[in-house]
Amino acid sequence: MKKVLFLITVFLICFLCVAVFFVVQRNTKVELTQECKQYLKDQGVEDYKIKKTGNIFQKVSIQQEDIEVSNEEVEERINDELSVAGEFIEITDRDDVQKGDFVEISYDVYLKEKLINSCDKEILKVGAGYYGLEFEEKLVGIKKGIETEFEIVVPYNENQNAGEIEKIKVLVSKIERKDIPVLDDKFIMKNYEDVKNVAEYYELIKSQIKEEKELEARNSKLDEITKNLKKIYCVEISESQKASYAEKVYKEYLQMAESMGANIDEFTEELFGESKEQFLNNCYDKSVDELENTLLYCAYIKDSKISASKDEINNYILDNDVQSELFESEEKLNNYVKYKVLEGKVLNELIK
Repeated sequence: MKKVLFLITVFLICFLCVAVFFVVQRNTKVELTQECKQYLKDQGVEDYKIKKTGNIFQKVSIQQEDIEVSNEEVEERINDELSVAGEFIEITDRDDVQKGDFVEISYDVYLKEKLINSCDKEILKVGAGYYGLEFEEKLVGIKKGIETEFEIVVPYNENQNAGEIEKIKVLVSKIERKDIPVLDDKFIMKNYEDVKNVAEYYELIKSQIKEEKELEARNSKLDEITKNLKKIYCVEISESQKASYAEKVYKEYLQMAESMGANIDEFTEELFGESKEQFLNNCYDKSVDELENTLLYCAYIKDSKISASKDEINNYILDNDVQSELFESEEKLNNYVKYKVLEGKVLNELIK
């Protein structure tokens, strides 16, 4: 009887020890590496906590599928590039706009008698859909040199002013077509330094499309990686930290817009197809997601003992053409590059 009681006692002690171990393990605070801490500090990120909630050896790798590029995709890309390389030739034997024409237009957009948008001598291809199908359909038949007025309904997929009637005054100042060049070895040698003939050009385009699709597929895996890392780590970020980081990202976009000579409304519409209000909301959400992902990667870097060599850092700078003038100091440049190398190694390890 005493022996049975002894064994039961030993079992209970062992069980309690294991239970305590797992409770402690699930609440272990993760101390990041100095490289990650410094990078986060440079980004203005200091108010956060990371706890380990699972086992670092839990499988988080995502299998990367094979990427194929069809002949049709290559032909479509080549046709697009030839179109871009083509020269504009003004159409002088007619004055009416037809579908497929390239037109130089100026317009003013009014909503409830208030001017809300305007442009001066922009080029668009009628029917391409970049300015909205209804808008471009209204251009068909318009006479060059005569100001024309029409109305359109703001599409319901646009949050701002959806369903409202816009009055548009348009002046077509020029109607053009594009003279598409012939794809031959002569064209290749004239426009590409490292490509000698059409066959090599075809392979170049195919490899470019494959790289783009691989990057897209890789990015599509990020959500799966984040979900798996969240099973291992718990990230806590204060609301004030989220707001300040989102503001920093927004200011970076503002600087980008200024460097392009555009205001924020033009910038968000051109680059993202969003109104300023839509962009602001999305910017906050994306910034917070980006910050959370960075902290998850930093935790994984620490637990997996991932490091960056000097050669890897130097290669990253060369391969990515990192502009040192964009950084306040050499130290911040090095901190940025170190983290990017570490982040890349995390993704290479988790996407296989």
